[in-house]
Amino acid sequence: MAGSSSPPTAEPSSTDTFTVTASNGGLSISTNGGTTFTNKTTANGLGYNTVYGVYVSGDTVYAATNAGVSISTDGGTTFTNYTQSSSGLGSNTVKALYVNGGTLYAATSGGLSATTISRGLVAGSAGIVDTVRTTSYTVSGTDSGQGTVTIDPDTGAFTYIPTAAQLEAATASSTDSFTVTGSNGVDTATQTITVKVGSKQ
Repeated sequence: MAGSSSPPTAEPSSTDTFTVTASNGGLSISTNGGTTFTNKTTANGLGYNTVYGVYVSGDTVYAATNAGVSISTDGGTTFTNYTQSSSGLGSNTVKALYVNGGTLYAATSGGLSATTISRGLVAGSAGIVDTVRTTSYTVSGTDSGQGTVTIDPDTGAFTYIPTAAQLEAATASSTDSFTVTGSNGVDTATQTITVKVGSKQ
């Protein structure tokens, strides 16, 4: 596969709903069979605008970038990036991705990395930002008393994993909520985040 100085050679990934194409200028997504595309970049949470490969499973989009693995659980609207330091990737240069069963495989310049994908996982980032002081993040338990939510204390990136019982009982309108607190050592702000509960894999 070509290096970062040449256009990626990844094939488009598609489902019945949308088509996704990797490029040197971000990730292009079409919801009408390729007639028109919307481009997603670092402004939407991609780790890097050079995308080597992409894999789509339901509403979840996995993008192999030059700065980690970027994952969207809302059809490519927003992405959360996972890196060598935050997630144990072999390298931040990820050339290809593949999902088989409940395992995500990432081909990196530092070897093959693999991780278990939790059914129904939702990933995102808190919207509490201080452009002057460093913000640290904490998270409460879920309102439902079920599911597990974790947050990166330095970046505000979170993951939510519902229980098997939640997934079994989930309907199209099922949600859960939790509260994120951001503190810069002087001021504190909170944000209530509501996520859909349903199988994404």
